[in-house]
Amino acid sequence: MADKRIGELPVAEELNNDSLLVVEQQNKAHSIRGELVAKFAREATVQYVSQAEASAQAAKASQDAAARFAADAEKSKDAAADFTTETEDAATRAETAAGKAADDVRAELQEISDAAAASQTAAAKSEESAKASAEATEKAKGDAQSAQAGAESARDEAAASAEAAKKSEDTAVGSLADAEKAKTAAQAAQAEAETARAGAEASETTATKKATEAAQSADTAKQYSGKPPRISDKKTWEIWNAESGTYEDTGQSAKGNVLFAWFWIDPETGTLYMVTDEDYTGPTFRLNENGELEVVLSYA
Repeated sequence: MADKRIGELPVAEELNNDSLLVVEQQNKAHSIRGELVAKFAREATVQYVSQAEASAQAAKASQDAAARFAADAEKSKDAAADFTTETEDAATRAETAAGKAADDVRAELQEISDAAAASQTAAAKSEESAKASAEATEKAKGDAQSAQAGAESARDEAAASAEAAKKSEDTAVGSLADAEKAKTAAQAAQAEAETARAGAEASETTATKKATEAAQSADTAKQYSGKPPRISDKKTWEIWNAESGTYEDTGQSAKGNVLFAWFWIDPETGTLYMVTDEDYTGPTFRLNENGELEVVLSYA
């Protein structure tokens, strides 16, 4: 291709990996392919892509935080609305209570006013009554003087009666104390009687039981006294069993022999012989390896 100026060259519509480009590097002309330009572009934009991704993540976190804040704000709004409603209700209740209290105060003041008027009227009536009472008092004064003499006489009689009443009261108190003592003694006697009755019942039960046991023992003794031990056909002792009502064999020999083993040695042969009764059931004997006589208690 003949040398041409850059401005004379046609403009490429696209750039691919196989495209050749002219570049100047260190005052020299070089050619590069499109794939190198693409690589450079990628490496140049990596940090911006990373920053963009970080920004996107931060934006997502901010969005989530904003959503939480919005939800909290909505809850706070609802709480504020509820508080406002409660405050308004409280204000209404307070206003109602204040109105009722005012009505109660007015009613009470009216009652006080009515009572004051009634007291004033009663005071006027009392004044009139006082005047009448003063007149009656003057009249009664004379009557009182007359009655004083009678009162003094009645006082003396009352004193005598009071002294007699005091004596009667002392007598009654003493009688009451004696009655309480008698009551306590009666209760104690009743308790002792209950204890004695319980003891008597227990003694009666015990006596009945002992009598039954004594009767049984006497019957058993009677049986044994008439049923002495006897010798069986096997020449063994039989004893009476009161419970079964029969004689039982004890297995004990009734011969009365003293059963024992005795020994002798044949001087000609040097043989040791052991001789026992036919009913002998005692231990046996043998000579050990050393020629010693041993008692055989068991054969292990």
